[in-house]
Amino acid sequence: MTLTSTDLDFIDDPGGPCSADQQPAMRFNSIVIPQGSTIVSASVTFQADEANSQSTTLTIYGQAVNNAPQFTTAAGDISLRTKTTAFTTWSNMPAWVVDQNYQTPNMASVIQEIVNRPGWASGNSIVIIVTGSGTRVAESYEGESVNAPLLTVTYY
Repeated sequence: MTLTSTDLDFIDDPGGPCSADQQPAMRFNSIVIPQGSTIVSASVTFQADEANSQSTTLTIYGQAVNNAPQFTTAAGDISLRTKTTAFTTWSNMPAWVVDQNYQTPNMASVIQEIVNRPGWASGNSIVIIVTGSGTRVAESYEGESVNAPLLTVTYY
């Protein structure tokens, strides 16, 4: 677990410190969505940090918890977190070009499952966990905070 990486490696990191597939995650804080709201759409926008055209398929989950805790360096901190039943698959990903933005498919069902939890409260944090296969590299908050992943949610 690297808490200060300057990029997000989806999923393979050839030549990186980890030989196994990674499960990168992002924590979004102070999410102002009232409990039980109807989620119309949700997506995360990433800025490419490296060019890559390898066949890549990502599966996007949320952490099934009312208020997602901060990440730690404990072994399995991300992989052992309970994932939402809902997920979104991002297949047929385009080749990524450095400094271009790429948006996930609609992941409204993932966010809906979280805000439907009885203990969810507006202002809580949400964690998004990514699994899959292939390689894409995006900017992280620690790398370029102005180009960090951006969660966009439309609700009523």
